[in-house]
Amino acid sequence: MLRGSHSRRQIRQFARVVGLGAEFAAALALGFWGGGWLDERFDSAPWLRIVAMVLGFLLGGWRFAATVATLRHASTPPGSA
Repeated sequence: MLRGSHSRRQIRQFARVVGLGAEFAAALALGFWGGGWLDERFDSAPWLRIVAMVLGFLLGGWRFAATVATLRHASTPPGSA
């Protein structure tokens, strides 16, 4: 059985890393479906879908980088730079 705050912190960090894939996939899916809806509404296929997917990819990448930076900062022992 896992004990101590060290193990709990590792589990929380692991859960955040696992969630990164879901966040990235959700951003891409939202761009795909949202862009498709906009294309149908404005008769602009496939341009708005492409733009929305690129924005989803950028958003997913930004969230990924931000989460990794947070995890790296959290895993750095105090007093070390």
